[in-house]
Amino acid sequence: GTTVLSCAPLDGVLRGFAPTMIKMDIEGMEPRALAGAAEMIRQYRPQLAVCVYHDISHLWSIPLQIKELYEGYRLYIRNYQFMGLETVVYAVP
Repeated sequence: GTTVLSCAPLDGVLRGFAPTMIKMDIEGMEPRALAGAAEMIRQYRPQLAVCVYHDISHLWSIPLQIKELYEGYRLYIRNYQFMGLETVVYAVP
């Protein structure tokens, strides 16, 4: 079967909400979710924990995308499993 899901950017759904932490593990859609939360991230500068192992290019593209949102983030990458699986980039303002 096929399931259709509606998605909406966090900037619209959570307008006015000031998160202190955002965690993303959404099977390769992390770049789109970051783009949809861009204003929230720029304004409130929450800590971020974003998975970067679903696509090899995410290892460099997601950290660059995060730095474009706020240059002041310090970035850390941690691998939790053998062979590069379960790799997370942490952004700390």
